Amino acid sequence: MSDQQEKDLADRISLLIQKYHNDSITDDELAALEQIKDMSAEHRAQIENLMTQDYLRAGLDQMSKYKRPLQINYDRPAVEEHDIPAIPVTTKAHSSRIYIRMAVAASLVAAAFLAWYFILSPKLVSDKVQYASAVSAEDVLPAATRARLVLSTGEAINLDSQSVHALANEGDTRINLTGNGQLEYLAAETTPTTTNRYNTVTVPKGGVFNILLADGTKVWLNNDSELKFPVSFTGTERRVILSGEAFFEVAKNAQRPFVVELPDSKSITVLGTVFNTRAYKEEKEFTTSLVEGSVQLSSLDNTRPRGSRTLTLRPGQEATQQRGTTVMTARTPRLLLDSYSWRTGLFHFEDEPIQDVMNQVARWYNISVVYEGSPPKDIVSGDIYRTLPLASVLASLSKITHATYEWKAPSSVIVREKAP
Repeated sequence: MSDQQEKDLADRISLLIQKYHNDSITDDELAALEQIKDMSAEHRAQIENLMTQDYLRAGLDQMSKYKRPLQINYDRPAVEEHDIPAIPVTTKAHSSRIYIRMAVAASLVAAAFLAWYFILSPKLVSDKVQYASAVSAEDVLPAATRARLVLSTGEAINLDSQSVHALANEGDTRINLTGNGQLEYLAAETTPTTTNRYNTVTVPKGGVFNILLADGTKVWLNNDSELKFPVSFTGTERRVILSGEAFFEVAKNAQRPFVVELPDSKSITVLGTVFNTRAYKEEKEFTTSLVEGSVQLSSLDNTRPRGSRTLTLRPGQEATQQRGTTVMTARTPRLLLDSYSWRTGLFHFEDEPIQDVMNQVARWYNISVVYEGSPPKDIVSGDIYRTLPLASVLASLSKITHATYEWKAPSSVIVREKAP
């Protein structure tokens, strides 16, 4: 087996283990996992260990090993627009073992998010603390499960309850809210007759939310994001509209491509794929990161013969595009997980200006940021846990940047450059 095949296998194991623990694995995928276990005694031992009940807790411990300390980069490196080669495996005899460990490591990091989301996150939700009346930054808690659903009738429903109940019916589709806060669209087994009915889920700053669409596609929405989608998919394609950031696990259907419309006349077309896309309206750059499968990105360009530019990504690649341009650039990051670190319970910063850092913090904690004077010119790299209260995040930033961060009730942080 080649190095690339071993790496692909490691990625496959990681994804299957994640799906096993969030109860989304299919019978065929369980059978595939059993086949992988039969490949060797080491495969079997590692996979069976990952499938135990202690797995999520182990993920929390492992997450600390991936967390890098914050640091300031005084000389920002130039951005390389070509692929970064993978680290070579020099000892072929041990390559299988190396890639199994890669799968274990990737799975444990993913487990850290699952543990945080399903075990710790509900404990962080408190009716006693309201963002609008927080007395200090210590009172401001991280993002929790919350969103707003707007039905095709215009009726709005707040989705912050942890109880299991049916919300509504849209034609042949039933809409439920599950106990873990997932919104489910359950289409009738017969051919859907519902047409032109769209729902919109809006996740505010300080919120996260996940949705099971009628075709079986799973969507995790990050804070300050919005997804508009049909209650059932009836045409030749499955089209949704996204603003903000989301992680997609698209159900396979070769006859109906899945299309994600983004701002600025951009779109992503897939068949069955796992990917993250970030397209906030206020940010200058769009980013799409491919975990599994294949995606084709399109950008409207009237100067091209077909009226658009396209770019196809391979697993492990990410594409970036500056707002207002049609040029798309693909690269292979050293660790793709960094591209969707919000799903692993971390803020991940890679040579980011302090303004971009504070934009992420503001969305996660539902606060506003005010700069007194010119914004600091610090460039930040490193990781911070997203489960911390705001005061701890600001304290970490204060230690390594040339700025002070002052909480001002009810919901603002004043950023000032430190005196020389």
